[in-house]
Amino acid sequence: MSRLVPAIAVTLCACASAPEPAPAAPAVAAAAELDARRDPAFRVAASRGGTFTAGWRALGVGLRKNEYLELEVFLFEGERPLSGAQLAVSGWMPDHGHGLVAFPRVTEAGAGRYLVAGLLLHMRGQWQLFFDVERGGYSERIEFELELR
Repeated sequence: MSRLVPAIAVTLCACASAPEPAPAAPAVAAAAELDARRDPAFRVAASRGGTFTAGWRALGVGLRKNEYLELEVFLFEGERPLSGAQLAVSGWMPDHGHGLVAFPRVTEAGAGRYLVAGLLLHMRGQWQLFFDVERGGYSERIEFELELR
């Protein structure tokens, strides 16, 4: 299941340019018995309403400026892995007043695991990553702050 959602209007900053498009989907090994909420390799946060929790980590080379990134995301509703949800990933640079220059693709991999391909943090600085989780017509946002050096 894949979904593209332009969650934020994009204004390009004159100080950056986008590289070539990302590959179609990330290639990662299956995550058996992994609980992202308890693994220090994952960044974890709950949604504003407390219904959903997400844990994510960058795959491959990690977080790099102006390189397409792949993320592994685990979603939970309460204590249960959340399968069958719609996940949209977007980003914003509050200091620059703009978002992403490319929209990432999300693919569900089963058992509450989602793969994000094509995330491009094109500039150094403060970023906000937004994970909009929708299930059964109900949605909540999960926010992460990160500094890209």
